[in-house]
Amino acid sequence: MRGGAVVVVGGSIAGCAFASAAVRAGAGEVVVLERTRGRLADRGVGLCVHDDRAAELVAAGALPAGIPAHRLERRRWVVRDPAAGAGGRLIWEQPFPFHSYHWGLLWRGLREAVPGSVDYRQGVAVAAVEADGDGVRVRYGGAASGGDGDGGRGGDAVGGRAGGRAGDGDGAGDRTGSAVGGGAGDRAGGGGRGGDADGGAVGDGAGDRAGGGGRGGERFDLAVGADGYRSVVREAVSPGAVPHYAGYVCWRGNFDAGLLDGLGGAPSHPEAVTTICYLGGSCVIYRIPGPQGPRVNWVLYAPPPTGAGLRFDDPTSFPPGALGGELAGHLRTLLDQEFPEYWARALALTAPGDTFVQPIYDLVTEPAAAGRLLLAGDAASVVRPHNTSGAAKALQDATAFGAAWARASSWEELVAGYQAARGAAGGQLVALARRLGRAQVERTPAWAHMTTAEAAAWWEAQLAGAAGIGGQAMTS
Repeated sequence: MRGGAVVVVGGSIAGCAFASAAVRAGAGEVVVLERTRGRLADRGVGLCVHDDRAAELVAAGALPAGIPAHRLERRRWVVRDPAAGAGGRLIWEQPFPFHSYHWGLLWRGLREAVPGSVDYRQGVAVAAVEADGDGVRVRYGGAASGGDGDGGRGGDAVGGRAGGRAGDGDGAGDRTGSAVGGGAGDRAGGGGRGGDADGGAVGDGAGDRAGGGGRGGERFDLAVGADGYRSVVREAVSPGAVPHYAGYVCWRGNFDAGLLDGLGGAPSHPEAVTTICYLGGSCVIYRIPGPQGPRVNWVLYAPPPTGAGLRFDDPTSFPPGALGGELAGHLRTLLDQEFPEYWARALALTAPGDTFVQPIYDLVTEPAAAGRLLLAGDAASVVRPHNTSGAAKALQDATAFGAAWARASSWEELVAGYQAARGAAGGQLVALARRLGRAQVERTPAWAHMTTAEAAAWWEAQLAGAAGIGGQAMTS
């Protein structure tokens, strides 16, 4: 099957991967609608991809070569024990065959790989996506984001929550501003393609094929929802499906790895993920590449303090630099009371502008595709970050989309093939991540008293037969 017009709502990791896959598969026109106006490449959170998943994705053409990555080899589980020294006491160590990434550098590599024929628009807020005969209609409106998108909500605990909430940043673009268009494939002329809620548009094309104006929206043959936690497309596929608060949050941040040189007191283990374990929570720490050199990325899980001002009925986060006194003070308390002295001092090197809080949610959407609509990445399933699978899943979704297209002779066959390949994947990942979250945050063991054998058995109980974390192998 060749030809047709595909719209990808969301221009983050999943969105870029789907746009490239659609072009490779033979789409006649591909439009990406990204809500944010800012530089997505500036998002600095860390994420990881399992080496086996990366090899599969490189072979499939979904993960471009040359993107900076840092090799990780092992995971260290450490508890506070002054008698063992400033670095804490190692209770267990396990292999960790992953590479870590800087979210912005990974996105940049995927964005640069998007073919030039794709019409990638930023600053476009999508109000709704709905069935329209033998196609879909995108209606524009709402506030486009002038910030950097998801405020850094993009990485996993020891991996990447890919596809982030494209467009849920600090900014608050106005409803009367025009959508961005004017690319080679843009038909925004005449208030058609690219029109926003008030009819404004920028473009030089010949108008919407369906003849609608700005208020009438824009028509496509197929829509992909790669718009993250707060997916507009998800509402059309599975009305009323919203992420559910898991009962705890994560503080996260990153800092220049060079600052560790002057810290002293313990080795920093650059080839390892260090997991700090304490009753009621845990924290993962690992290095990532950065635009100006290596950085240390960390994610600390714990229940939030009362009165912190967090809203749990609506997926959100406190963007970098916006922590209130209650949240910042609770972080300092956790570092002082629960962390080995070296690691407490290390995390304290993080600048306030590089620290934020993200409530943890999860969601399984059933189905992942319906009609002429597909869901990808976090729009399809919101997985707690412990599983380290977000980036890999988003790229696998795009790979499965391309494979389903190659086998299909109609849009209906394409949608059915994608659902068959990816419909169950989200539920399996969410179930594993819930077990990991219960064991590592909600119902933590007496880690300090565990033997190495007990720690290994505790880990296997979390997996409950799963091959491991980091996502699943691709199936044909």
